[in-house]
Amino acid sequence: MNDLVITANYSDGIGILEPHCHDCHQIVYVDRGNASFMINSVRYDVKAPCVVIISRFEEHSIIECDNSYSRYVLRIRPTLDGVDGYNAKLLFSVLVNRPRFFSHVISVGENAGMVEETMRRICEEKNVGGMYSEKMLGLLLQMLLLSVCRAEPRLLLSENGGDFDMIFSIKQKFETDYRKNYSLREIADEYHISCSRLSHLFREVTGKPVMGYLMSCRIAGAKHMLAETEMPVGTVAENCGFSDFSNFSRTFRSVTGQSPSDFRIRNASENDRTAE
Repeated sequence: MNDLVITANYSDGIGILEPHCHDCHQIVYVDRGNASFMINSVRYDVKAPCVVIISRFEEHSIIECDNSYSRYVLRIRPTLDGVDGYNAKLLFSVLVNRPRFFSHVISVGENAGMVEETMRRICEEKNVGGMYSEKMLGLLLQMLLLSVCRAEPRLLLSENGGDFDMIFSIKQKFETDYRKNYSLREIADEYHISCSRLSHLFREVTGKPVMGYLMSCRIAGAKHMLAETEMPVGTVAENCGFSDFSNFSRTFRSVTGQSPSDFRIRNASENDRTAE
């Protein structure tokens, strides 16, 4: 999973899907018709033209749609390794940040033409390719996210580069090394900031408390291991930073509504899904 854009497709017709999740981010552009999405137990009645943003391992389904429903679907690599520059990182954070005002569905209104054209070019570039295709896809994806942010300016949360870089660094630390034991005090000391200030900034940007975000990374890692490997559940718990199996099982069920074993069975065939 090295490509920034993993898949890019356009499809039309009925698209009812049972609840599922992916080990990647998704951007769905609904260009025609209506549909009802369920994302993290929240129902969204979607009317074209709009963009639906679904982050890594957010459970979602399409529970109904009309015959005219059609959409572009992008799957985006879950980590931002190789994405350079403050502005690029700020844009890509739109895929994962969940501040209080956040909605998974953004009506793009007068920006619809630019969104649709950019989606079309991403699909063409991904499926036809050419010289410097990966760089072109990165630029097109940034253009797409900028168009979405024009429709909902609050998505670009931070005007303070230092604060944003700090939160981005902490998030990357959790996302890549969630097995390690952390404490709020240790993290605050590392970045020379008070615990209360760190907690405030982190929640403002991500919508979650610091340790809550770490837990979400551990659960996301567990979902990946359960769905993509045959690793014993006890080993999954250990690799995701849980002190014991019972704590892992209890926490996993409270977050997902399923036991780790049930989740594994339900998502075993996830790699066969190709479009929303």
